[in-house]
Amino acid sequence: MASGVVISKTDKDFVTGVTVLKKGTKNGTQTDFDGKFSIEVSNPNPISVFSYVGMVTRGNKWPFQS
Repeated sequence: MASGVVISKTDKDFVTGVTVLKKGTKNGTQTDFDGKFSIEVSNPNPISVFSYVGMVTRGNKWPFQS
């Protein structure tokens, strides 16, 4: 299990409703009201893809960077 929080780079606020997918699968979730998410992963260094309407889709390896 991997978990984290999505925070806006511009205003440092939590981002609700961001889609988080394990790259190459249909395994995914969305961030909650506080920007938090958790997702099942089996690879020790998974790549997750973050997408949100009106923003650039981004893929990150764990551990995440800003």
